[in-house]
Amino acid sequence: MWKAFAELEAIGFIGSKRPRMIAVQAAGCAPMVRAFEAGTEHATRWEDAHTIASGIRVPQAIGISYSPRRPREQRLCHRGDR
Repeated sequence: MWKAFAELEAIGFIGSKRPRMIAVQAAGCAPMVRAFEAGTEHATRWEDAHTIASGIRVPQAIGISYSPRRPREQRLCHRGDR
């Protein structure tokens, strides 16, 4: 979504102000949170993923490149108290 906002700004459809985005991962399946906390370039697979919220049980992101700088650049919220 962040790339889409940048593209819309580039063609003049929107200004530079961005919404605050919040990402959620369950304590039993949080590969992106783990990568963010470790400052690594890739989110590795979360083994034995479990959560009652099956819609957010995604142990490995497919087709996405992750960079630990992005959440900070995009003002994402982070709460690491699992």
